[in-house]
Amino acid sequence: MRFSLDLELLARARQWAVYLAIAILVIHYHFFPVIMGIGSFLGLLYIGMAWRSIRWKDWWPLLLLELFYVFSVINIRGELNPNMYYNTNWPEMQLGLALVPFMFIGLRPKRCWATIWVLSSVAIFTAALVVASYNSFQMVEGAIRFIPYSVEKFGMNLFSPWQSIISGFSFFSYMQLARNVGVWPAFLSYCLVVSLIVVLHRMYKERTKFWSRLLLCAYLLLGIFLCNTRMMFLCLLVMCGILFIRMLVRKDYRPIPIWLLTASAACVIAVFFVGSRGGVIRVQQTTKGDSSFVSTLWNDILRKDPRIDLWICTWHERDAFLPWGLGSGECGNFIKEHYYDKYGDAEGNHYEGVVDRKGVTIVQMHNMFLDTAVEQGYPGLFYLLLMLVVPLLRVGRMKFIHILLYVSLLVLISFESVVYSVFAIAFFSMIYCALIAYSNSSSAPGSLKLSSMRDTNA
Repeated sequence: MRFSLDLELLARARQWAVYLAIAILVIHYHFFPVIMGIGSFLGLLYIGMAWRSIRWKDWWPLLLLELFYVFSVINIRGELNPNMYYNTNWPEMQLGLALVPFMFIGLRPKRCWATIWVLSSVAIFTAALVVASYNSFQMVEGAIRFIPYSVEKFGMNLFSPWQSIISGFSFFSYMQLARNVGVWPAFLSYCLVVSLIVVLHRMYKERTKFWSRLLLCAYLLLGIFLCNTRMMFLCLLVMCGILFIRMLVRKDYRPIPIWLLTASAACVIAVFFVGSRGGVIRVQQTTKGDSSFVSTLWNDILRKDPRIDLWICTWHERDAFLPWGLGSGECGNFIKEHYYDKYGDAEGNHYEGVVDRKGVTIVQMHNMFLDTAVEQGYPGLFYLLLMLVVPLLRVGRMKFIHILLYVSLLVLISFESVVYSVFAIAFFSMIYCALIAYSNSSSAPGSLKLSSMRDTNA
């Protein structure tokens, strides 16, 4: 009996595997590797059956991600430190770079992929709000009172919900809001920003369901504000800048009035500098007030930030890892030896009062470019830059919304390390592969009869 597999059925199965992978990636990444493995297996089956119809120019850029993984694995030069938990099972975590491309080869993203991303982001943020409300509002002596998180630990008195949010000591802000539902704040915030891009694009492109989408935008902005991550505030400002330039160059592209865009950017700046993640105004108020705004921003905010301090110190110690790098998995060891032991913590640690500060503070660069330079040297860094140039070479095929998605990815990898944890690797791999798939000029034959469907990307 001869075994046969229906190509269209297989195409449908891998489409649904990708849909499920997107939802799980946003909501609860712990199950993502399993779905990723299933989707990659289905992708390999599809490639094996329809490889002649898949054009080389459509899928060769995805192999760049594949070869980046191979290069990283080959460059493991010594035994990984078992005490550095980010290095444990390092090659296994990096498998995300190797398997995700096979989910996309011969497959073109369609509109419902973005819908699933938006709905998943709204669902996880709503769940976070519910948990935060349950933890923050408690019955005390017959009355409902707002009790912020860990106020006794930080020696603070009870304060209002607003004060709690801008200070960061609340279930409604930064760490606790996201961690109560098992999500890292930066990535929850990133999901909300990408969702906001999608919803705004549809408001402009379709001119339907305006008010419901406007309310959805307000809800997503609330989530971004509560997540309170500096990275996504910067991302919003960059998006506003790119949109402003496009609106000036192309007068036929005016999704919103220019004055409204300018006012929105001003609000983002105000929230950042007043809130706990910027806090320039707050720092000036608590000091003698004799420092200028710029001086306070640099000396009291940016220069004391552990992330920026680490970047500066790493560049001073570049002779220790350039030109060939230290090898895969060695970034954490480099930070301990060349940052903490040599420079100290520079008043920037996140765990005051902890004895073993070096063991619980920064163990990664929070910057993919520096991570790659430290571990892979110039060859790996140039290869990474080559990967990121490829979408720009295909920019003529991408819609404006996909350009914004590319910019958001650049902001993400500039402030987060995406080589040390499964969910970070998955985010980078999925967004990168989606960008390549979006820029394909034609769909693969046999994939859900895509040639007969209306192209409604995002």
